[in-house]
Amino acid sequence: MPPVRNRSGLLLCSILLWVGCDQSKPADDLPKENRPSASSLRDLGVGSGNATESAGSPTVARPAIIPVFEEVAEASGIRFQFDADIIPKRYYLPEIMGGGVGWLDYDLDGVLDLYAADGARLLEGQGPERESLDRLFRGRRVDGSSRFDDVTVGAAIREPNYGQGIAVGDYDADGFPDLFVANFGRNTLWRNQGDGSFVEVTTEALPGSGAIWSSSCLWTDVDGDGHLDLYVVNYLDVNPTNYRVCQYNGRDGYCGPGSYVGLQDEVWINRGDGTFENRAIELGFEKGNGKGLAIVSLDLDQDGRAEIYVANDMVANFLFSTRNPFASESASAGSDSGTTYVELGTLSGTAAGETGQPEASMGIASGDFDGDGWPELFLTHYHSHKNTLYRNRRGLLFTDDSKVTGIARISLPFLGFGTVAFDYDRDRDLDLMVTNGHVLGPDHPPELMRPQLLLNDGRGNYSDISDSAGSYFAGEYLGRSLASADYDDDGDLDFAVSHIHRPMALLRNGTATNAEGGATDWVGFDVRSPDRRSLVGSRLEVRCGSTTQVLYVAAGGSYLASPDPRLLAGLGGAPAEAPVEVTAFWNDGRQERWILSARGRYWRLEPGAEPVDLSVLPR
Repeated sequence: MPPVRNRSGLLLCSILLWVGCDQSKPADDLPKENRPSASSLRDLGVGSGNATESAGSPTVARPAIIPVFEEVAEASGIRFQFDADIIPKRYYLPEIMGGGVGWLDYDLDGVLDLYAADGARLLEGQGPERESLDRLFRGRRVDGSSRFDDVTVGAAIREPNYGQGIAVGDYDADGFPDLFVANFGRNTLWRNQGDGSFVEVTTEALPGSGAIWSSSCLWTDVDGDGHLDLYVVNYLDVNPTNYRVCQYNGRDGYCGPGSYVGLQDEVWINRGDGTFENRAIELGFEKGNGKGLAIVSLDLDQDGRAEIYVANDMVANFLFSTRNPFASESASAGSDSGTTYVELGTLSGTAAGETGQPEASMGIASGDFDGDGWPELFLTHYHSHKNTLYRNRRGLLFTDDSKVTGIARISLPFLGFGTVAFDYDRDRDLDLMVTNGHVLGPDHPPELMRPQLLLNDGRGNYSDISDSAGSYFAGEYLGRSLASADYDDDGDLDFAVSHIHRPMALLRNGTATNAEGGATDWVGFDVRSPDRRSLVGSRLEVRCGSTTQVLYVAAGGSYLASPDPRLLAGLGGAPAEAPVEVTAFWNDGRQERWILSARGRYWRLEPGAEPVDLSVLPR
């Protein structure tokens, strides 16, 4: 078919290739006269701004503080590579989507552990027989350094399914974190027995849970009864009888979501007795029949009740809320009960980009990017199509600010998956990390891609500083899941990264953040409820000097990942003598305020209790 241009000047044909149009052509493979023109690229900001540009790379900038990330997986004891079960020329879609990673402290020793989902043989009789199992790595401290031991066997975890997303949560409120593993096939719930081992309880806990393709997942209190519930994002109905191979420019490749039917998401409500009931339709999630890959839950409108946002692949994204500010009071679904949800993606401006065309959403990052106290949403997308930054206009109304923030300019050459918002230089604004890698197959370059580190200028505008971020960021990968954690407790975020074809990476953040010749301060928060109720939907306002940061208690995010749930605030530029004032807005409506006595450590914050300095507690 002839190429068709949208309002941004990009070729809709490159969208159609992922939707499943056999005759479509990737933008990079189109004849030169059919590629986006220089003027249309300038519409997205390419070639503008004060940053320097290099041929074949996005606009780049030189940071004042040089980021330092050292890849230490093998040296730390983590030896793992996802078994994607890729068979040349087969093009069975699950094999190109990767597997998830998650952080947890399963034994409550104060040191974070790491769970890695593995793949498996996808089709009986195709490929060699083998048993690929998920792995649990126990973290420990050795002479001040962090090391990991593979304790999968001792923990009694035997997970042979084709792993996708991971969710960590204490669903039975016994104090020990449990594990849910989403799979291509049968999902699995692992209950932590508190003795260093897990037991698989899927059949009795999740009656009726079938074998489908689930992707990301999270634990949160959906119905407001105090128990952790489980939201499972489902992707596509792909099976041995319906999968197909698509052609792009006469070459075989993976068919995209347009070739398959989407699946209804599942919302498992905790009965409080160790069992769950899928009540997705009853609670208003019947529109959750998308093609979902990522999910996050946090309070987007500061009413104390968390929204649930689902990123879908080439169909409209979903924003579920218990409050509908766009309807009359009498028609506002859930405004009284707080337990029935209404889907507001289109009305809120977060269903699609500025052209109204659904985008190929893969991963989500959230946080207050522009410093106005309200959380934004950042989504990673398909190659030659921008990533999208939805700016919060103070409530459940967002605008696509991808062009004005520089995001469009620096994302076009990439296809993004996992992403995390974090303050790498502790200057009190949120930077971004993105994993990248294509999905069509090895015959359709570019396939391997560099990861990205994006610098926030303090006003929510971004530039690419990957060239300054070290050797890992100079490499090319099929990057997929990205899970953040301060696993060494030094006040900055480190990353576990899953790849296809390459071992998992562990990026230790060694950035030297200096202010006036000394180390820039930080403060961290371990936010928890004494009765183990979910605090998702709460927020912290951290004031130090003249600046106030707002940190949101969230669940989920990135792609197939479960992050360290603790919160970090950099204090760069704040006077050394300035007090750290923290105001908590809990999701039950209560407010509390404290002045912390020290920086450079984590504090445990619980509703109704004084802060606890975790640096003085024995490990």
